[in-house]
Amino acid sequence: MPDEDRIVLLFSEITLQKKAKDAFRIHEVLFEEAHDIMLYIKMDGRIVNANKRACDKYGYTREQLMSMNIQDIRHPFTAIEFEKQMEQADREGIVFESVHMRSDGTSFPVEVSAKSTFTEKGQFRIHIIRDITQRKETEEKIAWLAQYDTLTGIPNRANFISNLDEEIQRSKRSGMRFAAMLFDIDKFKYINDHHGHDAGDSVLRNVAVSAKQVLRSTDRIGRLGGDEFVVLQTGIKDCADVASLAKRIQTAVNETFTYKSVQFNIKISIGISIFPDDSKDANGLLYYADKAMYEVKRSGGGDFGFFVSCRTPCVEERLCLDKDSVMHV
Repeated sequence: MPDEDRIVLLFSEITLQKKAKDAFRIHEVLFEEAHDIMLYIKMDGRIVNANKRACDKYGYTREQLMSMNIQDIRHPFTAIEFEKQMEQADREGIVFESVHMRSDGTSFPVEVSAKSTFTEKGQFRIHIIRDITQRKETEEKIAWLAQYDTLTGIPNRANFISNLDEEIQRSKRSGMRFAAMLFDIDKFKYINDHHGHDAGDSVLRNVAVSAKQVLRSTDRIGRLGGDEFVVLQTGIKDCADVASLAKRIQTAVNETFTYKSVQFNIKISIGISIFPDDSKDANGLLYYADKAMYEVKRSGGGDFGFFVSCRTPCVEERLCLDKDSVMHV
């Protein structure tokens, strides 16, 4: 081979080596300074390299991580899914969510991008791992906002209706009865108009807290909107059960409430419908409870009344209305 060709070949080899070294350095920098956790993992799960982000997130030194197995930083409950995920990672790569453990025993949610690769040293898996704590918190907040009233913290209309529909199905199977109690605050508009919406909001929060405190764990409460609330009382034996809870709610709510040195004597009017006596669907139960509530208001408010014909001594026939009388109110 002529000397000129040898020189060109040698120069080409040097150039290729330099490019390879430069590429390796760039790769090292990208690996080390990456915002995400990066791990090189052998096929048996042993960690063979970890970047600075991994050390910071897991709370281990690089040497400690490189003496560990990927199983050591995964939450135990993810074991079954992990084996299937690694099989897919080896075939075509995979992105999945998991939970990883820190050195102090706390956990955090992660998104893992895993792929298998071959090098001169054998087959490895590369895991790029992102902490998704903030994303999960945002998702949970959005999910909460979709189900709960932001002012009072109790279930909103959609959530309550869903609970009501579920209770209807359970009661149809079990043959049990339940009550829907719809109530609002008497003269609430006066509070808003004369003392401001902040005062009104404070009253709403107080009513929600007070009413919730007297409910059983099996009962449900929700805010339908404005000053309108609804309670679902499950597993009732008779109208006396319902009347007893209605009285307890009124006693809890009908107390003097002070807001910025102004005293409010809160009163509520409660209308009650019974499943399946009055209706076998959610809309019907709320409609008839609403009718009963407005009949209570027409009679002066601050009391409770049934839409169903509960004319028994145990409830003293107090505002126990039949359907015909209410339908024509």
